[in-house]
Amino acid sequence: MSTLSLQAGVFRITNEVREAGAIDWRSVGHYTVSGDEIVFFNDPNCPQTRGTYRWLVSGSQLTLEVVDDDCAFGGLRWRYLMAVSWSVVST
Repeated sequence: MSTLSLQAGVFRITNEVREAGAIDWRSVGHYTVSGDEIVFFNDPNCPQTRGTYRWLVSGSQLTLEVVDDDCAFGGLRWRYLMAVSWSVVST
């Protein structure tokens, strides 16, 4: 199960893998939104870089498209954030 939580300028990502050979992955950091762009930063996996994405909500689905993200580890952050459309859930 994968979760992306965006609340009050703080993002949290969890990926609890239940498949053999895959790894759990978690991250937390900050974000800002301006128009149709969201910028992720202060991510412990990519502490020196900011990741800029275009976002779109259609129905109950949030999709992210990378604009610029030099996160290390083979693009870990952008590959993860763009892998799926995220279901929008309000609390």
